[in-house]
Amino acid sequence: MEKETKNQPILAAQNPTEGQIYQFGLWLDEYEDIFSDFDPRPYQKRQISDDFIIELKKRIRETPKGEFEIAFYLPKEKRNPKLEPIIKKRLREHFDSELMLTEKIITKKQKKYLTYFLGGIFILFLSTYLSLEYYNEQLLVIGANLILPLGWFSIWTSLDYYLNQRKEDEEKILFFNKIKKCDFKFFDLELLTEQIGDTKQKIFITEKQQQNPVL
Repeated sequence: MEKETKNQPILAAQNPTEGQIYQFGLWLDEYEDIFSDFDPRPYQKRQISDDFIIELKKRIRETPKGEFEIAFYLPKEKRNPKLEPIIKKRLREHFDSELMLTEKIITKKQKKYLTYFLGGIFILFLSTYLSLEYYNEQLLVIGANLILPLGWFSIWTSLDYYLNQRKEDEEKILFFNKIKKCDFKFFDLELLTEQIGDTKQKIFITEKQQQNPVL
């Protein structure tokens, strides 16, 4: 995205009626704003811009629950109807791929911290057992005391993830699931500026059956 002023919403639609969806628009100077400047490949394989993804996450996080779609507004002379289906497909493939990768990473992370927790419990029981059953064996008692901090560390590390860090992972999955269900649409920028002037972005409601936004 070019400038931060382009990304400020001026209106948020609240409590849509049944049969309506949220739609928020992003103003683009050209299709290139969606893609990375450092990737010269064609749109079919090109990397999505990190700035674009960050802005998209922020907008979707601000969007109430429910169905929604993303509208891209470009100057009419910059639009190419033949490219837009390709760009939509590339966006869909990118976010589907990111969802699968994120789910794998989070599943692996959850298994790791579950192992930490169970391992910590085992170490605490082992330390207690050795201390009580072999209290006359000095070396075993020393060993039991040495592994005790490791048990507590493993438990607190796993609890920190499930109580604090897990929320971030859930937000990532929620973002990709929202994107997976949404639709991408392209409109002439003039359609927007004719009705709201020189405003850069607007969040609004549109009927599911409609093709053009209602402002």
